[in-house]
Amino acid sequence: MKLTLSPSKYDALSYCPCFSYPPYESDAASEGTLLHESFESGDVEELNDEQARVVAKANEALESLKTGWLGWNPDDRVGFREHNEERVKNSLGHSGAMDRCLVAIERKRAIVADLKTGRLGLIADAKESLQLAGYVDATFGMYPDLEEVMALLISPRTNELESHVYVNSDRQAIHDRLQKMADGAENPFKK
Repeated sequence: MKLTLSPSKYDALSYCPCFSYPPYESDAASEGTLLHESFESGDVEELNDEQARVVAKANEALESLKTGWLGWNPDDRVGFREHNEERVKNSLGHSGAMDRCLVAIERKRAIVADLKTGRLGLIADAKESLQLAGYVDATFGMYPDLEEVMALLISPRTNELESHVYVNSDRQAIHDRLQKMADGAENPFKK
């Protein structure tokens, strides 16, 4: 059986090259899907009060960075691009869906945001997250003129916000880091 790699599996595979998600459905997974859909659409009608606060906190964090770091202008659809739950391919050819990617063309900056909805908080910082690195790599691939991409982890339930800014010259190092993880996952018993 051929191993299918995607950015959402990268971090787990970096710890255990033989990792695979068990086929199961849980209340936490269902809630995470619901919260991500609401984060994308802005629709909180199906959420309870606590869940709506989680989504509102995540959006507030992202909005402040959109304004301050990107100088966001919602009326300028040419100079500013927004990708929500969009499937992208990175330099290794692995595809996955980014939660949010916001691009300011003239400022040559972007934010790649990943929402973590669990109650235990973040288990890695933004710089160490291979999942985010995979999406940053894809973003640089889609917009090669970008100078900076901010990798952003948002955990509203635990009031955590982690960011790391990658510059364009980091592209090869990101690719090499991802390739090393992929090589280990594809052949975990190679010395």
